[in-house]
Amino acid sequence: MGRIYLVRHGQTTANAEEIIQGPRIDAALSELGLRQAASVGEALAREPIQALYTSPLTRARQTAEAVVQRHAGSARGEGKAGLAMQVVPELYEMDYGTFIGRSVPEVGDEMDQVFDAWRMGFVDHAFPGGESALLAQHRIRPFATRLVSLAEGSDVAVVAHGRINRVLLATVTGAGLQRLEEFPQSNAAITEVEVGAGRAVVRRLNDTSHLSLASDAFS
Repeated sequence: MGRIYLVRHGQTTANAEEIIQGPRIDAALSELGLRQAASVGEALAREPIQALYTSPLTRARQTAEAVVQRHAGSARGEGKAGLAMQVVPELYEMDYGTFIGRSVPEVGDEMDQVFDAWRMGFVDHAFPGGESALLAQHRIRPFATRLVSLAEGSDVAVVAHGRINRVLLATVTGAGLQRLEEFPQSNAAITEVEVGAGRAVVRRLNDTSHLSLASDAFS
C-alpha cells in the first residue's frame, strides 16, 4: 500500500488577476506563489516520497522544484538520496480554448454551462476551441494507470493544475468525470490518495493547512 500526494501549483500573477491560463499561458509563480511552493515543500519534506512527477508548465515545475529542494535537505539529514523530478508532458493544464487569456468574471457564466453539461453526463462537451473532460482524461489515462501501479508499493507525488488534477482524481478513484466539481483544487493545496489492492481512496482533499493564504483562482 502506498500514497499519491497530488499538488496544485502555487499562485501565478494570472491567478491573482483571475485570468484563465490553460496550457498556452506559461506563467511563472508570483511572490506569493513562491512562498506557497516553499510551504508545500516543507509539508512534504519528511514524507517517504520515492518519485515526483510534474506538468511541463513553468508554474508546476517551480512548485515541484520547491518540493525537491526541501526533500533533498531532509534526505541529506538522514543519509538518503534526494528526490528526482520527472516531467510528464501529458500533464499540462486543460485547454480552455477561446477562454484563455480572458478573466473569470468575463466568461464565468459560459464556463459554468460547460461544467453543468459535464455534471449531467455530457463529458464530451468541450470548451469553445478547447478540450472536453473526456478528451483530457484520454490523454492522461496512461499516466494515471501507471501512477496507481507505482503507488501500490511506494509513495509518489504529482504536481499539476487545478482542472487536470480533478480529472486525474476522478480517473484514479473511478469517481467518473460527472463528479469533477467534488474535487476542489486551491493553489498549492495537497490532496492525499491511498492506494492498495487496486483501489485508490482520497484520504485528504484540497488541504491548505500548511499555507497562510491560498487562492481558488483558475489555473
